[in-house]
Amino acid sequence: MVEKDAGNDSGPEMNDLLHCAGDRAMFIKAANAGLPALLWAENAGLFFRCEVTDNCVFTKKLLNISSGGVKPGDASCIGTSLSCSYKKGGFAPALVETLVEGLENCQGPLLGALRSVLRQLITREYVGKRLRGLASGKDARHAAAVVEKAPFFSPLLLNKNILIAEQDSQLIWCYDHVLRAVGFKNIYFSPERADEAFEMALERRADLVIARMYMPMRGGGVDFCRCLREHPETRHIKIIMCTGCQLVDCQEALDCGVSAYLPKPFEIIAIPAIAAEILCGLRDDYPPIK
Repeated sequence: MVEKDAGNDSGPEMNDLLHCAGDRAMFIKAANAGLPALLWAENAGLFFRCEVTDNCVFTKKLLNISSGGVKPGDASCIGTSLSCSYKKGGFAPALVETLVEGLENCQGPLLGALRSVLRQLITREYVGKRLRGLASGKDARHAAAVVEKAPFFSPLLLNKNILIAEQDSQLIWCYDHVLRAVGFKNIYFSPERADEAFEMALERRADLVIARMYMPMRGGGVDFCRCLREHPETRHIKIIMCTGCQLVDCQEALDCGVSAYLPKPFEIIAIPAIAAEILCGLRDDYPPIK
């Protein structure tokens, strides 16, 4: 049952605030109806205060971290928040149902803390454990069920289409296994030729493309990124550029719309966290990923 806030020190506006306790479904319903509401939520040992106003503004504030929870690395992040506006009837459930999804339009210092949390959750040990599980001889259905128990990813995120423009068979094997270990399902590979990769991005309706700076065909990776950005059906695609080139060339790639670039050498096992970080909207500053 939804209750009204009856606090004695609350003003008339707070008295109309609907308390949803920990009922996410009720909070989402109130948010879509344009009703001011309050929710207490927990995920991965982090405790949040979530609120929506009658003018459709959502705020999420980090209140505390349990002793066994993932720590963002800086205690000063407690008390930080993020916020975003939304259209009535268009509230994104992922904002309260998951830890790091639905944040594309949010702003606030809490975003940095959640980025740190995501990188702690998808560690070398996490990916390695799932790789061992997938290779342990268990049937594929059981292994997939184990992978998908991660509380911080929704099926919506795990069903995003990831295209990797790569020809090296060893790298293809590595990319495929580390991404599937975390739970990503739709992973496609295309030749490195920029024109063929572009056609596959269109065909597969890619949400994320991982490519090299130097690709066969004139203009290479930079022109490939420009093509993606200029086409109305691909301009939404996030791009990770893997490169060993100089900083000036990397800046050229960033200027044409790359979401982030990975300077070589980098660890393939870090790719799942980076992919999730970008798909969740936790990167908006486009710095190189170390």
